[in-house]
Amino acid sequence: RALIDTLLQQTGQSADEVSNQIITSYLQQISSVIKSSEPEISPSTLQEIAVMVSMTVQQQVVEQDKYKAMIYPIYDRHFTEQELQTVIEFNQTELGKKLLHAMPLINDQHQYIFGELSLDLAPEVNKRISETISQAKKP
Repeated sequence: RALIDTLLQQTGQSADEVSNQIITSYLQQISSVIKSSEPEISPSTLQEIAVMVSMTVQQQVVEQDKYKAMIYPIYDRHFTEQELQTVIEFNQTELGKKLLHAMPLINDQHQYIFGELSLDLAPEVNKRISETISQAKKP
């Protein structure tokens, strides 16, 4: 488990970091919904809600180890202890540090390209679907 914790820290996916990501996401979503449904809500009540959300997520994710209970089995299925140790050692090299820094940026760019490509392909795919349906309807 210590090796998985180390790897999660190296990759920015420790329980504390994931907890903070969830809190930020929740607060962004909740704030806009509450402000639109309760326009008269006071800033102090919004702050109270933010504190409650933070405490609840922190308690569930970190203190009760729900994240670790969900994530450990994934790593256990895919890596031996020796493999985890090798990955951790690699991540401590200059190239490993560069990879750790670059991968989130590369993943973001992949997602953007995927979205753009999907939009670009949609008209042709839709046209071919329509043609196929039209052909299927012909006697």
